[in-house]
Amino acid sequence: MWMLIVDDEAFAREAVIESVDWGQYGLEVKGVSSAAEALAFMCVQKVDILMTDIKMPQKDGLELIEEVHGKGLWPGIIVLSSFNEFDLVRNAMRLGAEDYLFKPSMMPRDILDAVLKVKDRRSRKHEYASGRGVQEVQKREMQKAVEYIGEHLGDKDLSLSVVSDHVGMSRNYFSKIFKESMGENFVNYVTRLRMEYARELYLGSDRKIYEIAEMVGYADWHYFYNLYRKTFGHSLSYEKRMSGEQKEKTKKIR
Repeated sequence: MWMLIVDDEAFAREAVIESVDWGQYGLEVKGVSSAAEALAFMCVQKVDILMTDIKMPQKDGLELIEEVHGKGLWPGIIVLSSFNEFDLVRNAMRLGAEDYLFKPSMMPRDILDAVLKVKDRRSRKHEYASGRGVQEVQKREMQKAVEYIGEHLGDKDLSLSVVSDHVGMSRNYFSKIFKESMGENFVNYVTRLRMEYARELYLGSDRKIYEIAEMVGYADWHYFYNLYRKTFGHSLSYEKRMSGEQKEKTKKIR
């Protein structure tokens, strides 16, 4: 199984390639510096997982994803993002990206977890290949659901029932299909997306924690704060400290 990393910054590519012994997970890994190089490689080698930066010169990550799909290629996609790019990340999710990594603070464990989740989802999809017709319908409905979730992260009333009604499925059936398609249940998916958005808001702005809590759909900021710690295993203040240290390391390397 091949994984391709696309990033115009050599430091970021190497951080992913060297962070994990990918061979022990059955992955061959290659890094390229542009969308053009990525497309050329994908024309001669089947790529199972595509990890791409969003902001790149000439052709950005969103354009790359669209062109890859236009060629009839459907690898599992992970996007790499920096500060103030959540709208772009959300657009990438609409195009079929399954996860994203926050470049200023990504650690080897984060990278490995994201890749293994996508790898596991692809394995599951192969198991359901015999039901291709049904899957195509389910895929369209899940894409519609993911788009709706991305557009309503700040809605305090966002729920499984609301989204299942939006896509015209029963609550129980939608819950089952959502987990099969996304590799995690609805609540975990929404919580993860909200926490990732909160992290970007916190690191990229001077907003107060209670303001960020409201922006990602939580009326009680104490509950939000504890949920953040539970999700990532550390506090928001730890994120800012780690981000500052990562920036200093990057400056020294350059």
